[in-house]
Formats: sequence, C-alpha cells, structure tokens
Amino acid sequence: MGGSDLQTWGPTLGVGTLRHGDLGMGTWDAGTPPGTCTPWAGGGRARVPVPDPAVAAARGDGCSGFGNLFTEIAENSAHGSLVARLPAAGDAGSAGLQLCLAGADAAWFYLDGRSVRLNVSAGRALDREELESPVLMVALTCAEDGYSPVEYRIIVQVLNENDNRPHFQGSTILTHNVSELAAVHSVVFSTQAEDADGDTLMYVIDTASPDARFFRIDLPNSGKVVLARALDFESRQQLEVVVTAVEMNTKERFNASARVRVNVLDGDDQYPQFLPCTPRAHHGLTVCTSPVYTANVTEGQLQGGPLSFSPGSVYAEDGDRGLRAAITYSLLAVGMDMGGQSWLQCWGGGSVPGVGVHAMGVRAGAGVRAVGVHAGVGVCAMGVRAGWGVHAMGVCGRGGCPSAGEFPTMPHGRGVGQESSRFHIDNMTGAITLLRAVESSRSTPAISLSVMASQVNDANKYAVTQAVVRVLAANRHPPRFARPTYRAFVPAGAREAALLLTFGGHVLALRAHDPDFPEGVNPQVRYSLRPGANHSQLFQVMPNGLLVARADRLRPAQAYRLQVGPGGTGGHRGVWGYQGAEGHRGAPGGTGGLGCTGGVWGVLARDEESGETSNTTVELEVLWPGQAAPRDPSEAGPGRRR
Repeated sequence: MGGSDLQTWGPTLGVGTLRHGDLGMGTWDAGTPPGTCTPWAGGGRARVPVPDPAVAAARGDGCSGFGNLFTEIAENSAHGSLVARLPAAGDAGSAGLQLCLAGADAAWFYLDGRSVRLNVSAGRALDREELESPVLMVALTCAEDGYSPVEYRIIVQVLNENDNRPHFQGSTILTHNVSELAAVHSVVFSTQAEDADGDTLMYVIDTASPDARFFRIDLPNSGKVVLARALDFESRQQLEVVVTAVEMNTKERFNASARVRVNVLDGDDQYPQFLPCTPRAHHGLTVCTSPVYTANVTEGQLQGGPLSFSPGSVYAEDGDRGLRAAITYSLLAVGMDMGGQSWLQCWGGGSVPGVGVHAMGVRAGAGVRAVGVHAGVGVCAMGVRAGWGVHAMGVCGRGGCPSAGEFPTMPHGRGVGQESSRFHIDNMTGAITLLRAVESSRSTPAISLSVMASQVNDANKYAVTQAVVRVLAANRHPPRFARPTYRAFVPAGAREAALLLTFGGHVLALRAHDPDFPEGVNPQVRYSLRPGANHSQLFQVMPNGLLVARADRLRPAQAYRLQVGPGGTGGHRGVWGYQGAEGHRGAPGGTGGLGCTGGVWGVLARDEESGETSNTTVELEVLWPGQAAPRDPSEAGPGRRR
C-alpha cells in the first residue's frame, strides 16, 4: 500500500532532533548540528540557520505550503514505491526552491519531483523485523532564495506483514528427560516456538505421533506438556511425540513442528528379583515369579564351599535396571521336612503360628505383609519393630506353620533352635554354606530355607524366595538285582492285563537291593524296560517292579523271543515290546507243562539320586489258558519263593 494514500500533513514542528546519517538528496554533514543541509545541486556548503517555521509560514514564501507528514508503508515493498506526495503549493520546480532529506533513516527514501519514494535494493529490503524501530523519521528541509530554510518532519510507519513462519528454538528434534516417577497430570516439559512477526501461537500434540497417548497440553498458548499416563522405565526407555506451533491470529495459519524425544529415567520403584525370573501376566501387569532353588547334600557329610543350587546360584538383582542398587542377603527361616511333618525356625522371632496365605502383598491389622509367598506355602511372622509393623516373611513347609507351642522339640530330642546355626549365607553374594552335617536323611529328608534379598539403600524394598536342601542318603553301594536272570510265565487268555508269574505261580516282583537303606529298599529306584527295536505294546514294568502283560494278545501256539535292547530313562513306567518268531512247542499236559517259549527280556533299575543302574534279564514263557506255572526244579522244599 503506497504511503500517499494515508499521508497526513500537519503543522510544522518547532522542536525535534534529527539523527545524523545519509541524505536523500545531498550529503548530511555529521560534524554540523541538526537543521543544516547541503543542497544536492549546489557546488558548496551553505550553512543557514533554521528560522522559526511559524515565521516562515506567515511570510507566505514558497516553502510555506509544506508541513509535517505522517504516512505508512508495508514492509517488503518494492523499490520506487510511493511513500508520500508533496503538496502542489510547494512545487520543487519553483525557481530558487531547494528540498533535501536528512536524518539516519533518510537512506530509505529519495525525492522524485513532488514525490517521496522508497529506496531499496535486492540486498537491502525493507524488513520490519530487521529495523530497530518500526517507525522511520526523516527531516525535509526547504530552502528558497531570499528566505531562511524551513525544516519539516516526515514520519513513516512500516506496516507488518505475515512474512515469517514460527520456528522452535534450536533444532527441530528436541530432547527431554523425564523420570518414570513423574506424577500423572503434572507438567513434565515445555516447548517454545518463536514468530518474528509477533503472532500469537497455539501448541497442539500431533495425535498421529507414536506416543501421543502419554502426553497432553492443557493450556494451548503455554506450550507446557502434561503427563497423561504413568511411565514405566522397565517397559519403555524412550518415547516420541510431535508438538506443533500454529499461528492463531493470521489467515495464513503458518505452523512449525518439533519432534520431541523423551528419555524415561529409571526411578527406584521396583523390588529385587531373584533370578532366573519367570514373567507372568497379572491384570495387565508383568509379575516376576521367583524360582525355588534346590540343592543336594549327603547325610553325615560336609562339602567344601557353598552349596550348588539349581537352576542356578541364589542371586537377586534390583528390578530397576537403570539403577541396579546393591543387594544384601539374609536367611529368615529354616523349615525341616521330616517324613510328612514340617517344622519352622524363624530368625529372631522363634516359633510362631503360620498364616497360610496364597498371594503376595496381603495386609492385615497393624501392617502385616506376606511377601514372596507361593501358593500352598504358609508364612510365619518375623518379629515386631516399633513403628514398623510386622512383616510376615518366613516360608513354612508343605504342612504349613505349626500352632504356637506345638514344637518345643523336634523328634529324636533335637531342638528347633539348633537348626538356626546349621546354615550360613554370605550377605554380599547370597552363597549358602552348610556348617553342620545333617545326621539322617530319613528323619530330615529336606530342609526349606527362606531367603530374603533387600536393597542396601532401602531395606523396605525386598523379595523372599525358597531354597530347598534335599538330604540324600550316603551312597556307598549301587542297587543290585538278586539274580542276573529271572524266569517268568503268563497264561494266554481273554484278560487285557495279567501279572507275570514265577515258579510255583507266585507273582514276579523285581526288587533291586540297595544296602545303603534299611531293609535294602531304596525309594528312589525306578524300574523300566530297556527299549528295543520293536515295540508292540505287549509288556510293561510298573514303578514298584511288577510286570504286566497283554494276555489277550499273546498266543500260546507261537514262540515269542522277547529281546529288548540296551538303554533306558529313569522315572518312566516302562514300555511294551517284544520280538518273536512263529513256532509250536506242544500242547498242555506234556512233560514240564510248558506251552510256548519266548526269548530274553531286559529290565533296568535306576537310582534317581545317584544315577547308578543295574540290569537283569527276564525269560518269558507263554502258557496255555488254565495251565499252571511249573515248580522250580532247584527248589529244595515246598513253599519256597524264588
């Protein structure tokens, strides 16, 4: 918009100070006081004092038609744009009339006849944001022969245009650190953009950005970003959101965006976790389930160094992976499993009633908490400290905690208090050492330890798990079958299953004798067939050593040669199998009473604790239906069982 449309002429100014600078038409002498001018057409310097403008106007000379000028022009206007038009009464073409522009801002203008025009170039645009002031002021000096020069003011306001877009300070990729403990609905960071035009900005979060659901902006003009949902360092360590600044008071609505990367800082909000940890989903959360550690010791023996546990050493880590606070270990309770009865010794608290809870974090009354309790495992109270409440932390055996006063002494006269000094745990490493040997595996087949891991810097953050020490009998002898070969008989018939018999019709029960156990019976021995190349589902050995045959699938008219190859796995109930060939051996009633004869059948006995094995062979003969098993030819007398 040209300045002539809004120009305003006013009375001459009697006062005012011009800034030194370039002249629009001529040269301003910085060494001379304001109000003097060298005419552009002159060949010398004429210093003429400025008279009172009111006096000059009263004279009615050629300069009297001028006055102070107020006008405006838009920024970024082109070179030569009209700023103001001088009145006709002050025609610059009048004889003897001289005009010049002076002042610090005079370089922005030049005179073109009666017009004041904008003086810019390609490298020097009129940019309102680059000016010290959006108002330019120049002095118009009018001199006429025979009269004193008169000075007027031309004031030009530079109008703003929306020629600048908003931009964020610094990079368009911003980084902020926010603790995972930051409260929801609190301001976690601020974003500020600048607009050189001074436009009002509004801030919004781009809902299409990856993690927009975590943040919101409550006051659009503030740029303050509020946390909309809780952060979790263990789930996400970095979030990303896009914040956009938009002009509110312009038709262009220019905008700028910044990508904000939020680094989630770890806070101390997790408890220690025993490893290996088994994560389980629980109501939308991931809960770490502690392992149950197991180790074996031999009765009457002490091993050098700490016990070796499975699935690994007793070890816990701070659940806050970014902090990894130091952990200290302690034993809370020792429970002895003695043939179906469970006894418990709690450190510092003695023998107390059990609670028997099935979940974690149970509260009652004066702050009793059950921590690290597995389903079906009871707990016992750990003593009271003033102002702290009671922490139920001791894990009981399978039978739960006894009632108060139920175990003044253990069987065989051993006091419960004696067990408190049997084990030692290294509070720095968690290594557990057996200090006193266990006398008998029969009276104490297993000992249950309740282990607590707590943070050194915060004892209220802890976890509890169970470590079971199994007491094994001393292994001096491997299990052995009484005979290298057993003879077995089974009559063919309609029954689906029939027990194998030995001489005299007695049930055949294979028993591997182990001298390490009273009466030679090792409860850890498991029996199995050694699997062969051909499994026909005909025979099976039970865990107690009894042998079963599918009598309905056996044919006395055939000869079976049962032969099972080497190998075997402990704990299996056995397999069915046979190898045989067609053949006939006669009918019932013949000498010896044998119908069909089979081959060799191998049986394996395995000690599950030591891994030792023993083998024997079963030679099977299939009898005709109703045919009795023969007597043992070597039998010295009636009624003797082999």
